[in-house]
Amino acid sequence: MTFATDTARLIPNPEVSGSGRALTRPSTRPKMAAVSPASVAAWAFVMSVRINVRKRDGVTALDLEGRIILGPAADSVARAIQERIAQGTRKIVLNMGGVQQVDTAGIGTVVRCFVSMQRTGGGMVLVSVPDRVRLVFEMSRLFDAIPSAPTEEEGLLTLR
Repeated sequence: MTFATDTARLIPNPEVSGSGRALTRPSTRPKMAAVSPASVAAWAFVMSVRINVRKRDGVTALDLEGRIILGPAADSVARAIQERIAQGTRKIVLNMGGVQQVDTAGIGTVVRCFVSMQRTGGGMVLVSVPDRVRLVFEMSRLFDAIPSAPTEEEGLLTLR
């Protein structure tokens, strides 16, 4: 639907084609372009994190690249980890070497996934955490609770 922002009264917009009837508010301002699903998908792709899942020595490793922030990125990470837990995975190495930024939503996602692993009797370790991201975790004192290691090899040893 397309909307202008002047008044609360809604009127049909005859300029909108398609099967649905869009409503618009009368306005003297120029109409804003409607947001297409393709542009929303492109925005979500830009804003999301890339996740590569692999097995190494019987441990599931998730390589993360991008920004773990509120929205599709944090949701993608949570979904990837929760799917592995549901499949019976009990050891996860979260390789954060490619992560540029983590916000409070990203921190919450990591904490919830760590707690889920603990409840199933499994373990999760963060590895290759960049300095900028490490600072966020240290300031929130999460490295006192969530195991971390400088390299993936050391992280694998932590989970044995």
